[in-house]
Formats: sequence, structure tokens, C-alpha cells
Amino acid sequence: LYSLFFLKELIFSKKVTKDQSFEIFEDDLYIFWGTEDWTKFSPARIACDGFLIHYLKNNFSHAKSLRLLDIGCGKGHYSKMIRNLGYEVQYIGIDITPRDEWLELEDENTKFLSLALGENKLKDKVPEIGNKIDLIFSQSCLEHIENDIAALLELSSEFPNSKQLHLIPGVISFPVFLFP
Repeated sequence: LYSLFFLKELIFSKKVTKDQSFEIFEDDLYIFWGTEDWTKFSPARIACDGFLIHYLKNNFSHAKSLRLLDIGCGKGHYSKMIRNLGYEVQYIGIDITPRDEWLELEDENTKFLSLALGENKLKDKVPEIGNKIDLIFSQSCLEHIENDIAALLELSSEFPNSKQLHLIPGVISFPVFLFP
């Protein structure tokens, strides 16, 4: 079904005409990751991380604290990686499954919540999260949420003034995972 939607979109949707290219700088990635070992990351992850760095540089200043809500945060590694770039981050990670790593990362500027989106439960957590979120971010998460449209609507209604950046794998990337 996912592949059929991709084909429908490819054939019938309007194509982007504005140049959306950006440069990926190796040094920025090394700082972001805290390593120069490229073998730890897939080509799609490298491109997404490069785009995230580019997006942060063009939309947020190092002079102001960044309030970030990471949807599907997993182990919470983006809490460290974005700080590696020199941003002062107030980070809130949300994932349906709590992780042991959260205990190591949690501090006064880093919080984690176990929560399923798309079920109208987010509004109960807004007082704990705070309503002034600068950026709602997800990396390879939306495709795992059963009601992804409901989740996006929930995020948009609870945080109407937040920028949102959601990176999802393209259909063409699925065969890549079959071959190491």
C-alpha cells in the first residue's frame, strides 16, 4: 500500500520546482556525531543529519536557548548531538517505549516521557512539557505511528507556534536495508 501511494504521488502530484539542495559539511557531521566513524551511519541517516544541521543553522541562533520536542526519540541521542553543535537545548524526548539510556541523559535540561501519539493523550502532558516549543522534530518515527495524521494534528493543535521538521524514509530506501 505504501508503495502504491508512492507511485500515485510520483505520477500525479505537483513537483517541487524550487531548488532545495544543501551542502553537507563533514566537519559539522563529525562535531554533531562526536565521532569521525562514518560506518556507524547509513547513507540516509547521513543525509538526514546533514539536513538537520543545515535546518538548525538557518532557523535557530546559538544566542537563544532552543526548546526541542523529539518525537520517537528512541535512546535520546539527539539530545547530545544537537548540543555538540553549540546549541543550548531544553530537550524533551517522547517515545512509546522507555529506554535505560534515558536515566543517563536526563538532567535539568533533558526530560523523557513515555507516550503514544495520535491517541489524544498529549494534551495531558503539555503542562509537563511546556507549551513554548521552538521545534518539534522526528527522525524515522512517523511511519511507526498507527495514526500518524492524528499525531501530526495533535502536535499542531497543542503547539501551534512551533516549527516542525519530520524526516521519514522514502520508499526507495526500503530495498537498501535488504543489502548490508
